[in-house]
Amino acid sequence: MGPLIGSINSLIYTAAYIYMGVYASAASAILFSFPIQLMTFFRWKKNAYKKTKTVVFRKMTTKIRIFWSVAFLIVWGIIAAIFMHLDYEYAILDSCTLLFGFVIPVLTMLAYIEYTYLWIVQCVLGVFLNIQMVINDPKETTYLIYGVYALYCVIGAFISVQKFYKEQQKTLVS
Repeated sequence: MGPLIGSINSLIYTAAYIYMGVYASAASAILFSFPIQLMTFFRWKKNAYKKTKTVVFRKMTTKIRIFWSVAFLIVWGIIAAIFMHLDYEYAILDSCTLLFGFVIPVLTMLAYIEYTYLWIVQCVLGVFLNIQMVINDPKETTYLIYGVYALYCVIGAFISVQKFYKEQQKTLVS
């Protein structure tokens, strides 16, 4: 149900971003977040474990981890290089958190448990990015508060999903 609510939330964010005049974020919300969360809802529902009617999380194989890591580093390097060429002050952290924002939902849709670890990494990097922004302009404090709150929520979700995953593994083994 979470991905379905998330897809609806993406539509609300799209409207808010358009109202605020942040069109790239609006495009990302409607063209990426909305469909990926909707696909996650249907994919998780279709691939649910019959006994519990919930998605079965799985671990990535070494080959898949290497693929995602190499792809991430290549794309991150390209985005960071473009941002640095444009003299963007937050090129490294912003490009990294941006890319995680695309990778994590895809890994979530594919039900790879590693998404939970990467989500924490993304939030920690986001807090560091927000700290940099506040140092340069104290008016950006709202973003830092949001970043810390998001990290708190993600840690709570991490604990819940990891607990669920461990129980699921016991059920699947027996």
